[in-house]
Amino acid sequence: MQWSAWCAHSGLPLSALADPPHGKCEKLERVRGTGKPFEIAEEFRRLTLQVIGEAILSLAPEESDRVFPHLYLPIMEEGNRRSLEPWRTYLPIPWFRHRSNVRQLNSYIIGALRLPAAHTGLTWRARWT
Repeated sequence: MQWSAWCAHSGLPLSALADPPHGKCEKLERVRGTGKPFEIAEEFRRLTLQVIGEAILSLAPEESDRVFPHLYLPIMEEGNRRSLEPWRTYLPIPWFRHRSNVRQLNSYIIGALRLPAAHTGLTWRARWT
């Protein structure tokens, strides 16, 4: 099966798959048959963040790729580590770093929600009800 056919019939949003100029299908086509390793988990992690960014914040895939891997993924990784190593919650360096990352992500999301409201004159609640 061609990768483009798989991408077309996968049920994933096509806008997330067609993020020019580096779409997911094109990346898969470039490595097919070469024997080179391909980090499919990382690509699907980015695709998931693109879908979330587009669905909730109306972000372009490029903007999601620019922001979320640097802001959200460290928070998620620290949360995963804390579930396996609960004492990390009480260690000062990971605690401050995690708190700083959460604060930065919160600031970005609040800014993304307020920016459209400033241009339309609508409040967040009015836009979503």
